Amino acid sequence: MNSLESVLEEAGFGKVIDAEARPSREQMALGEEVAAEVSRLEDPAPGLLLRLSDFEFKRGNYGKAAEYAEAVLARDPDSREAWFNKGVALRYSGRPRDAVPCYERALALDPGFAEALNSMGVALDDLGREREAVEMYRRAVEADPDHYKAWYNLGSALNEAGEQREALECLRQAAQLKGDDADIWNNLGRVMDSLGRYGDALECMERALALDPRDPKLWDNRGFLLYYRLRRHAEAVECFEKAVELDPGYKKAWNNLGVACTFYLGENERALGHFERALALDPGYAPAWNNRGLALKGLGRFEEALECFERALEIDPGNRRAWRNKGKVLESLNRFEEAAECFEKGQ
Repeated sequence: MNSLESVLEEAGFGKVIDAEARPSREQMALGEEVAAEVSRLEDPAPGLLLRLSDFEFKRGNYGKAAEYAEAVLARDPDSREAWFNKGVALRYSGRPRDAVPCYERALALDPGFAEALNSMGVALDDLGREREAVEMYRRAVEADPDHYKAWYNLGSALNEAGEQREALECLRQAAQLKGDDADIWNNLGRVMDSLGRYGDALECMERALALDPRDPKLWDNRGFLLYYRLRRHAEAVECFEKAVELDPGYKKAWNNLGVACTFYLGENERALGHFERALALDPGYAPAWNNRGLALKGLGRFEEALECFERALEIDPGNRRAWRNKGKVLESLNRFEEAAECFEKGQ
């Protein structure tokens, strides 16, 4: 190992990209110095190039990370690390379809390469190939039972597939391996919620917030549980308010805050402002159109409410709740035949 590669190794940059690692400013500064030196070399060693691939990935330069991996492959087509690094860089560049063949090449060279199995699963998830993704995550935890991220991904995928009980065991395993990861505790809470274990779900979400109190998603999820499951409405409002304080661009939290204002506080005018914030962020957000319609209906502004329900149905024609709400407002306008049609579609 040459001296430049040693500097990168000591700074924490590996031959295999670690997407979870967060290097310090000092480590990144060392990486920049080495990258500048390497640009003047005619024939840098493959190990040095692999570590530079990791460095470039960590500063968000995914194209350059892929270039370093390709430079290694030009000399050694059988480098599993280079195929893996190229795949990771391509996926983070928004190209999961191109990443998959890279992971396949890495796995052909080493079928037990747990990082490649896990990353292949993530790319397949991105492509909507959920069953294949689950199989990759299973193979990853078989290859490396201590791979907490693969346990997390497997649990999350199983939860989405409706396999909550197995998902729970996978996420518990992830938490045992990596107890300081807020996302793991958050997903454990979501699974507990799906299983109707609301007290346990709240405990998990509070563990997540203790680890990362500045994540707006965690505040919104806690608020959802408090509002819709535990009926602790005042606390839920505080959570939604904290979520939008941390991220004013969080449309889902604005929508949830509006719902709480409408149905708990009875403050329809205030709720309208929250729904309008959500719709300013995403005019195609059907739930906010539906809920804005409900707030307007509560204010007796039936024609405006009708327009909102119609907008929601333009975006999501299968939204049965919006069909029923449209029917109710048509009844208020004495348009009973049209209302009956809406109720039928909302069944």
